[in-house]
Amino acid sequence: MRVLLVDDHGIVLQGLEALLSTADHLEIVGKCVNGREAVDFVTADAPDILILDLGLPELSGLEVLSVLADRGCLPPTILMAATAEEWEVREALKRGAWGFVMKDQAPMVILDCIQAAAAGQPWDPEPAFGFLDRGPSRLPSDLTARERQIARRVIQGQSNKAIARTLGIAEGTVKVHLHRAFKKLGVGNRVQLAMGFQEEPA
Repeated sequence: MRVLLVDDHGIVLQGLEALLSTADHLEIVGKCVNGREAVDFVTADAPDILILDLGLPELSGLEVLSVLADRGCLPPTILMAATAEEWEVREALKRGAWGFVMKDQAPMVILDCIQAAAAGQPWDPEPAFGFLDRGPSRLPSDLTARERQIARRVIQGQSNKAIARTLGIAEGTVKVHLHRAFKKLGVGNRVQLAMGFQEEPA
């Protein structure tokens, strides 16, 4: 299996190369240091497996996933990260990543994920990401009626401007209520809200 490694840290590339050298059926066909190089390489040479860093210059790992998927040439891809938010892991899997592993996991865990991708087998991220088996939660009852209205519309994908227009209030008022809702829900942004909570009837 032909593998492309993409990471902007040379020491990580060296470590991955050493790890993959222990598997006879894996061949490293290229190494890239930014997202744009990765897109160009995959488009031109079609590796069998892509090992991709989340935090890349030029294009992020998530952006690389989207571009390659749009072009119809996304190979089985393992996204790696030193740190990651829950929404980033969910978004990576949503955009077509085969697996998502943390760089501080044991080398055998990383190799197992690569070998699963090579064999076309599903990868269970549960050992590292216990939250992935939870479905979205319902909005809690301590939100005010206005906070609930706005949160529901964020989950639907509406912008603050669209919400303000629909509810007949100022966009600044939307931001105030949304900030209060974030604090009550324990999320930091609208993406985490949309990924972690489900839409409810008005």
